[in-house]
Amino acid sequence: MSWLDVQRYIERLNALGLGRFRLPTEAEWEYAARAGMATAYPWGDSDSPDRVHEFSWANSRSYATTHAAGRKPPNAWGLYDMHGNVWEWCADWYGPYSPGAQTDPTGPGAGAERVFRGGSWYDFPKALRSANRHRHVPHGRYPAVGFRIVREPEDDRVRTVRLPGGTELRLVRIPAGQFVMGSPESEAGRASDEGPLHTVTISRSFWMGVFEVTQRQWLAVMNSNPSTFQRFEASPDHPVERVSWRDAMEFLGRLNALGLGQFRLPTEAEWEYAARAGSQTPLSFGEDADYRALTEHAWFYSRAEGRSHPVGGKRPNAWGLYDMHGNVWEWCSDWFGAYPGHAVTDPQGPATGRERVIRGGSWFNEPEALRSANRHRHPPDSRQTNLGFRVVMEDY
Repeated sequence: MSWLDVQRYIERLNALGLGRFRLPTEAEWEYAARAGMATAYPWGDSDSPDRVHEFSWANSRSYATTHAAGRKPPNAWGLYDMHGNVWEWCADWYGPYSPGAQTDPTGPGAGAERVFRGGSWYDFPKALRSANRHRHVPHGRYPAVGFRIVREPEDDRVRTVRLPGGTELRLVRIPAGQFVMGSPESEAGRASDEGPLHTVTISRSFWMGVFEVTQRQWLAVMNSNPSTFQRFEASPDHPVERVSWRDAMEFLGRLNALGLGQFRLPTEAEWEYAARAGSQTPLSFGEDADYRALTEHAWFYSRAEGRSHPVGGKRPNAWGLYDMHGNVWEWCSDWFGAYPGHAVTDPQGPATGRERVIRGGSWFNEPEALRSANRHRHPPDSRQTNLGFRVVMEDY
């Protein structure tokens, strides 16, 4: 299967609600394959056919076919077939290594080929070394290339709420802090309502939905589904859309009546603070001036096939939030209005207005609309096929 096929598999797997799965990064793969060893192979430096055959399936000793996983001894960390049998796709675009020490590298922001690792039944022993790298185009399918998956660990920053019928709503804790809201005049695509830049203090931590509210979650609370994009196999895990601000408030009222916590929409300031996740660049993952890396992080115009997609299919930001850029716009609690020209703490927006704030851009929008600072608004009764929301739960 191709790298793109693997992404579709992972998308469906994640839709089952069993955890968050992905491909390993190239660095994670080599770290796990070495299992604490600095030798060429986890069994040492010998590449003699007999020694290699003892631990892996390769070339003349593989009988020109794959073999059942787990028939050879595991490495020191209990992983089987990290060497041989089939190559394994990694998440990264292929590129030269960056100089100097790094933490959690994820490879280049864009490229032409994806990395795979480990060698295969087809290859000579030297291809099975822990450090060996290879690559192919992401749409290519090869009889000697497969994959294994990574499951993200749960931690105390993540909370799961069970809705009626057992439907899960996952939230991540957003810490209190301070950031500069808005965009500088030099930022490409900037609109005048994104200024002036001003310091905002978020004085209390809060819990925010890891994903946009899905059709499955809406149905569990509201017993109906207003969404346009219901015809796809994975539609229950697409974001709910065609919901007005007032519809979202009704959802929150019913959700709060279940006694699972106190839920609300994020303020505009909370939304931007969470979207930036400590960044001050146009997008949470960097400058990305030509928007080539954006395809890894968001669904947007020309790359979204004219529709929404299941939540969580792209990379999360540094605080574990998915689809803060793209997929659907997200309602905020605030009336739309001009920013203050001074530092503020926990701003709520104007007391009255005609339109409510929406943030994040969507599958319908050009990349400029997906910037962290970009603002847009709609009347509170507006329903659009590219407009949904995510929830905030008060900390306790």
